[in-house]
Amino acid sequence: MSLKENVFSHDAQNWFDSVRYGWNKKTMIIGGKHNLGRNFSIFIKYLLKKYLRIYNYKLISEDFRECKSEDNNNIIYTIIFTFAPSHS
Repeated sequence: MSLKENVFSHDAQNWFDSVRYGWNKKTMIIGGKHNLGRNFSIFIKYLLKKYLRIYNYKLISEDFRECKSEDNNNIIYTIIFTFAPSHS
């Protein structure tokens, strides 16, 4: 199973308004926007850390931001996580 297909795609859980990910050499950067609250951001960080630990990657930085949407004044949460290979 893939997180991309089963969690992040619009055909799956549909938790995110948008998701982006990419690589910078061996470093993986994952980011997204959602409106499910700060605790959801913490949950998804935990999920990603647990999943990527299997592949010997560790969280090296995180960025949480909150802003009000222009449409309806709801709070939009932006998260960015950076993972790099573990050297254990």
